[in-house]
Amino acid sequence: MDHSPSKPVFFHVGMGRTGTTFLQARVFPKLTSIHYIRNPQYRRGRYAQLIERGEANRYLVSHEFDQDLEPELHNIAAKLPHARIILVLRRPDQWIASQYRRKVKNGYRGSFLDFFDIHHDQGDWKQRVLCFYQHIRLIEQLFTHKPLVLLYDELKQDPFVFLDKIAAYTGASYRREAIDTTSKHASYEEQQLNFLYWLNSRLPGKARRQLSPHKGVRQFQQQLIKVPRFTLMKLATLAPAGWLPGRPLIDEAELETIRASYQEDWEQCLAYI
Repeated sequence: MDHSPSKPVFFHVGMGRTGTTFLQARVFPKLTSIHYIRNPQYRRGRYAQLIERGEANRYLVSHEFDQDLEPELHNIAAKLPHARIILVLRRPDQWIASQYRRKVKNGYRGSFLDFFDIHHDQGDWKQRVLCFYQHIRLIEQLFTHKPLVLLYDELKQDPFVFLDKIAAYTGASYRREAIDTTSKHASYEEQQLNFLYWLNSRLPGKARRQLSPHKGVRQFQQQLIKVPRFTLMKLATLAPAGWLPGRPLIDEAELETIRASYQEDWEQCLAYI
């Protein structure tokens, strides 16, 4: 494969909850002067072959990563060491809280401490996942070019300033009137998420051994698990207060501890940007 810089390849290693879906659905397909290789092609491992066989002058690949970001960077570098990486960051405490809320919305049954344990690192997501500056350093070690590192807050505050930076970095262009900047995923109210948390903790887990051995009951349980989440979110607004936990979904003191713990790392990221 031709790894020559004469055929630029840009790789957006989108971290979840940093506007990745918005970029993939509403921005990248609208860019001109660059060939966008869509997310499914990455999942099937075909992006490198498409670039090798293609006739475009430059390529853009995008995929969403979270805990698997570092190993996937190694995989990408093995195929495309001259790829120019685009990374979007969000303040660590806000990012991990948003990740947990998404997990609850999608059926997660554990508490925030079960998800991320800042004290003893016994959570499902480990503490190293918030060491964002390590991601930047790894990118510099693995790839020929320095990455473009952007802030999610800037995307929220001024989308076109954010998008102009991507366009300038990739040598692409776009028409502002072609970009829909309205919110892709509305923020979910605390009451709704608390209701889902209450419900998730009372539904059977996904593992088959946690379901009833009786066929009829098991089928009913499976249907409950498949109930559309948006319907439950609507029902949550009608849930009696007594059904809901008396505490917030995420303790603000926990978030403040996370923020303080990663402050130095975050300041290094800001200085790099």
